[in-house]
Amino acid sequence: HTTVQFLMDTCGMGPGSTFLDIGSGLGKPVLHVALHAQVQHALGIEVAHATWALAMSTLLRARGRSHLPTTPTIHYTHASVTSLANLNPCTHVYMFDIGFTPEIHAHIAALISNSPTVQYFVCYHPRRLLATGLSAEPVARTPARMSVSEEQHTAYVYRCEPSPAALYE
Repeated sequence: HTTVQFLMDTCGMGPGSTFLDIGSGLGKPVLHVALHAQVQHALGIEVAHATWALAMSTLLRARGRSHLPTTPTIHYTHASVTSLANLNPCTHVYMFDIGFTPEIHAHIAALISNSPTVQYFVCYHPRRLLATGLSAEPVARTPARMSVSEEQHTAYVYRCEPSPAALYE
């Protein structure tokens, strides 16, 4: 909740935003952002089929019980982030990237660098991501407690500047 509130208060996440959770797991951040920040679109991408299926089941149950508004659009995709060619129209990207490989970090960094729409991203392993040459301005660090494991981590928030080439794609 702390990270979502920070993105709303400081990073302009709101009704005109598109939120993407890379490695969305059970989809809790996606649902939380959809309900709390009322973004235009709340998206998750998850590579593990069983985990994605659980997220879809939760989403379908919540929709069936009318716990979710008709907007924003909430969508979970079962795929690897490496299958994405771009991040458009995402404005705010979140990733609990502790277990991501250097190759996945490099792909995400390239996607962010080449995106004309990504304004902010949140990660938990900034050294690996920034080691790829990604240019981003640190905005803040916020404490984060994982809802399932109760583990304490630090979320790092960065502001992105789209590359000049990305603006003309």
